[in-house]
Amino acid sequence: MSMGFRIHQQQRQVQKQVQTLRMIQSMEILQLSTLELQERIQEELQENPALEVREDLIDGQEDGQDETESFERTTIEERVLDIGHGNESSDFERLSSMDGEIPDFTEENSRPSQSYLEELSQRHMDMFANIQARHETLQEHLKSQLFWMDLEPKLQETVEKIIFNLDDRGFLNTSLMDIFVPQQQGSTISQEEQKVFRELADEALRIVKTLEPRGVGASNLQECLLLQLDPSDVDYVLMVQLISDHLTDVEHNRLPAISKKMGISLDVLDGLLQKLRRLNPDPGREFRETIVANVVPDVYCVLQDDGRYVVSLDENIFPPLCVNYNYRSMIRGEQVSKEVQDYIRKKMSAAQWLLESIQQRKHTLLRVSQAIMDYQKDFLDCGPDAMRPLKMQQIADELQIQVSTVSRAVDGKWIQTPRGIFPLRRFFVGGYSHSEGDEGISRDTIQLKIKEIIENEDKKNPLSDEAITEELERCGFSINRRTVVKYRQAMNIPSSRQRKVWK
Repeated sequence: MSMGFRIHQQQRQVQKQVQTLRMIQSMEILQLSTLELQERIQEELQENPALEVREDLIDGQEDGQDETESFERTTIEERVLDIGHGNESSDFERLSSMDGEIPDFTEENSRPSQSYLEELSQRHMDMFANIQARHETLQEHLKSQLFWMDLEPKLQETVEKIIFNLDDRGFLNTSLMDIFVPQQQGSTISQEEQKVFRELADEALRIVKTLEPRGVGASNLQECLLLQLDPSDVDYVLMVQLISDHLTDVEHNRLPAISKKMGISLDVLDGLLQKLRRLNPDPGREFRETIVANVVPDVYCVLQDDGRYVVSLDENIFPPLCVNYNYRSMIRGEQVSKEVQDYIRKKMSAAQWLLESIQQRKHTLLRVSQAIMDYQKDFLDCGPDAMRPLKMQQIADELQIQVSTVSRAVDGKWIQTPRGIFPLRRFFVGGYSHSEGDEGISRDTIQLKIKEIIENEDKKNPLSDEAITEELERCGFSINRRTVVKYRQAMNIPSSRQRKVWK
């Protein structure tokens, strides 16, 4: 029997879901946060002449004003020549059928009003007023102290070079020879020149280590802490010994071993540790700029008089948009070229679809948010320990939508509740079985229970992870030891050895 490859045609009937460009755009609009959607709307207003702002709703004007003349055809033709036209099919026929549903808006009505422009200007001013001032950097702070020192120009230049080679903690991780000795291919320097470089660099580094904050210029943590000690302190010698030889033992809470090696009592060692805790292991921390994200709630949850939590959107955060149907009369005119007609149809279709996508986003976001708040009502009433396990599939099944739609609806969205502002994804948590019920317990509840157990333990005999697991089992939580370790570490709670109080 001979075998071979053949090319032939075959007709089959299959059913599959195809995502059109319009569907993709709708999903993108749904996934945008409030701030991102505001930027998208502003871009569309600049690029699409058929998309307009309904100033009659902003100024409180009455409908029914006289229509003005349409835009000049020459202006539209110039836009077509500048922007070009595409091959995308138009939904203009569908838009024409909506003629009776959406009122016409004239060019005069669609112009930005003075009050709207003033409102935009005020928003920009508020935005600039809330911008964080630039923090002084560590290098700038150190360099400003050199102004009060009478240093030789060459020495000051060397000091500044060391300052600008410090990392964000204030440590010097580069050798002085790498900083100051020229590394040129084929070039060598004499021993005498190296000695001069070294003496100058050592003197410059000594000056850097005297600057505030104390500890800058150190090469490691031990040196950083040693630079902060006061030689006049009565415990100076013991502190030097503790930092130089026993930092690892301090980290692992091996206090009896430290006490034995240093020949001091636990009471004396406890006093040394209190002084050690007052030292700063990261001198440059206060000069690092912390960027705080500006969170704008996308959804608002309010408690009603009947005890229900109702979600809503801020309708005033977006400008009221509409499609400028003055362009439609230009399409019907015989003097307009086919190129201009296609361009106008395309822009009107894009504007109408954007409005529908925004409306669909509002509808989906409200439904999903309301379903989440209804399910997590115990959290809103009682707090984090009442959080219930929730999966996106549960919300999707309840609303009869796709899980991907739920994921896009909550992605990057924040909700303001009576208990604070939270990301919507915060309410989707996993859970574990409970011996007293079939519903399960959320991870938040388990973490709070672990924290409560550790806070109430005997500090001189702290509970091991295995003992915490057994305690949770007695409380009805079926959790294994590895999960306890993971949750304990997620809450930055040290191990039982590190938690033990020896005194």
